[in-house]
Amino acid sequence: AAQHAVWFAERHFGTSNGVVSEEGMAAHERRYAAAVALPPEHPKYGDAHPYELMLMSCGTARAERADEVWAEMLQRGVVPDEDTFVARIRTCLTHQDAMVVLEEMRARGVEPTEAAYDSLIWALRGKDVPRAVELFEEMKGLGLDLEDTYDTMMRQCGPEHVTEAERFFELAKESENAEEDAYALMIEVYGPVHFEKALQTARAVLLAEDVFADEAVYEAIMYACEAGARTQHMAMFSAMRAAGVGMCTQAAWAAWCAKFDVVEGSGERK
Repeated sequence: AAQHAVWFAERHFGTSNGVVSEEGMAAHERRYAAAVALPPEHPKYGDAHPYELMLMSCGTARAERADEVWAEMLQRGVVPDEDTFVARIRTCLTHQDAMVVLEEMRARGVEPTEAAYDSLIWALRGKDVPRAVELFEEMKGLGLDLEDTYDTMMRQCGPEHVTEAERFFELAKESENAEEDAYALMIEVYGPVHFEKALQTARAVLLAEDVFADEAVYEAIMYACEAGARTQHMAMFSAMRAAGVGMCTQAAWAAWCAKFDVVEGSGERK
């Protein structure tokens, strides 16, 4: 259980999560440099978008660079909009830092929307579920759209708060735009610790008329299957293939074949 909790936290909240490639970062740096080089009289001098892209590229993995970009933007008098504030929150290493950004956002007359609250909850990184629930309820009180936040709340709950995660999973399923991502995430929450529930959730994807199991479900169930019997894995795998589910990533498929001694590309035992 402890190992699963560590895996889940690193997968969803680790500094490597969502990191932009070196090539992508270089492209954003070039665009940012061009924006910084603009003279004040240029019509795009006050455009916050290049700064937003840089902040998004930095994330928490390049927090110091994000601090430099933010300071440069303010020093040049560029006014951050909501998207820029949200990108800035995503670079914060602590929830306290994220709250400071939120207060600055309000001080500038920019009212936080769903994206800002969602990022604020994400900044908790699964370390304070009661606080995450408090922010969720605050969103509800403000009449904000909660659909995109159900998954965020499931991540906050994680494998250490399965019952709470299940509550938000049910809300996600009841929403108008229920997607396979919620199912894949719930399977990851269950993991090998609650294998039977993970298997049950995977089957539910196959039976759902308005949800199509995709590669994310493959990845999740393969991870959860580490605790089950080979016959169960083969049955689930066959059911997914029969349902027309797309192939999982090459790395996950290779790992699955190696673990259960099957020939890649056939599903048959060696």
